[in-house]
Amino acid sequence: MPFTPFHWGLSLLIQSIAIFLDPLGLFAGSVINDIEGVYSLLFPDSGVPLHGFFHSFVGALILGFIVGVSSFLIHKSIRRIDIKFDNPTPFTLPKYSLKICVLSALVGTFSHVLLDAFVYEDLQLFYIIPSENPLLHLLPVEIVYFLCVVCFILGGVILAGRYRAYLTDDELV
Repeated sequence: MPFTPFHWGLSLLIQSIAIFLDPLGLFAGSVINDIEGVYSLLFPDSGVPLHGFFHSFVGALILGFIVGVSSFLIHKSIRRIDIKFDNPTPFTLPKYSLKICVLSALVGTFSHVLLDAFVYEDLQLFYIIPSENPLLHLLPVEIVYFLCVVCFILGGVILAGRYRAYLTDDELV
């Protein structure tokens, strides 16, 4: 199934632990790989597989850089608007470097590939060199989805705790 929000479970947990990461790059990166799946469903005669090039390490690398640079440019544009209107937002927008934006997007795209590698038979981790997927069925599909839900809940709890600590001026947990 293309574009499953289950990928956001792992991303939320990663974001809650590695708070320095850019959430836009991380969350966009964790689902952008499914663009080829959506395309193959919209255009079934195109020959594009559900889990093709962008579900490989090379494809994830390319997508990660594209999403990371895009995220950086979006943040830069938002900061310009924020300065132009004399900071109308009730909070200070974080300043993410290009390096952090790209790193965040790469974490997202690679986590997507790794999660899907446990589930889909048509996924080839090294797309250019056809080979068997060594992660396929190491975990049952139901366990992978369950772990994604657990990651989502755990990540939400951790972030809520960090936000609460921030509001009370305590140190971040």
